[in-house]
Amino acid sequence: MSAKRRISNEEIGKILFEAISEHTKRMETNEKHITQIENAIKSHVTEAKNIHIDVDSSKLQSSMNEIDTLMTNQLKSLKALLNIPKMAMYILFGLFVYIVIISGISFYSFNKMTNEVKDYRKQVEKYEGMKSYFQSFLDNSKEGKKAFEKWKRNRQ
Repeated sequence: MSAKRRISNEEIGKILFEAISEHTKRMETNEKHITQIENAIKSHVTEAKNIHIDVDSSKLQSSMNEIDTLMTNQLKSLKALLNIPKMAMYILFGLFVYIVIISGISFYSFNKMTNEVKDYRKQVEKYEGMKSYFQSFLDNSKEGKKAFEKWKRNRQ
């Protein structure tokens, strides 16, 4: 038998908090890289302006490519982070459906059990009535006592 483990809200919260903290760390490092690249571009541009030489487009293009890759990485990590709450919502919705089904089954079982108890009670009352009727019959006649003894012997 495999043991089923329930995921608590605290565990979901911890997972979400860890994912968000990792994402913010990545964002901070990416922002640092972006500022470094921007500073490098600014220094290249100011250097080119001071020297009055045409700006080297290959360096600018490589810097722009680095910025582009960093931005795409940030978008990918942001999309992955946005999928985590969807998964948590699916888990919570699944738990809600599970609870509704289990409560419906338990209500049905309880209702069925109470109906069976009512039927049993009716049978017991019917039996008690028959028992008192036959007991009065046995007490009042010798033939009834003989029939009862015969029935008792046949039953054994």
